[in-house]
Amino acid sequence: MLASMSPLGERARGGRWGATVTWFTLGSALGGAGIGALAGGIGEALRPVLDLTPNARLAAFAAAAGLGIVLELGPRRLSYPTVHRQVNEDWLQRYRRWVYAVGFGLQLGFGVATIVTTFAVYLVVVAAALSQSVAIGASLGLAFGLLRGLTILPVAGIHSPMELARVDGRLDRLDLLSRRLAIGLQAALGGILPVLILVAN
Repeated sequence: MLASMSPLGERARGGRWGATVTWFTLGSALGGAGIGALAGGIGEALRPVLDLTPNARLAAFAAAAGLGIVLELGPRRLSYPTVHRQVNEDWLQRYRRWVYAVGFGLQLGFGVATIVTTFAVYLVVVAAALSQSVAIGASLGLAFGLLRGLTILPVAGIHSPMELARVDGRLDRLDLLSRRLAIGLQAALGGILPVLILVAN
């Protein structure tokens, strides 16, 4: 998708990359806010029967982070569930720029509408649900969606296929590092939150 929505690709379609990025990021932010509000709303609806204390919420989140580590590092058969689809690049030719940009952004920001490559995506949904608040869940999702939308920025300034190939290669080389950082963050959350609970008590 980064290659398709690079300045090079947008120029070939007669569009302006800055405008496309704006629509894409807006869509991603809305998608993130949507999944966050949905998860927060489910948590809020369950509050009458499951009114969790702050410590219980932290413990549940820590447990989810721990489960994420097991699934990230465990055998393939333990892999977490995900849909096996990506955004439809036919949209690039079929629809107006703002339609495909917002559409791609919405799917990316929603998190679980395309292939999930890290359990951290599910942790955002868990955090939103544990907030037991539509507003807080939407805020968490909005931040998540904005960050995902900004992942298009590495292709800024691309003017030739060779430059695009270099950026693509650089991102491929950083893939393992980014996965390790995501796992490390989950491990830190899974380890720190129980300690905070113990200290608070």
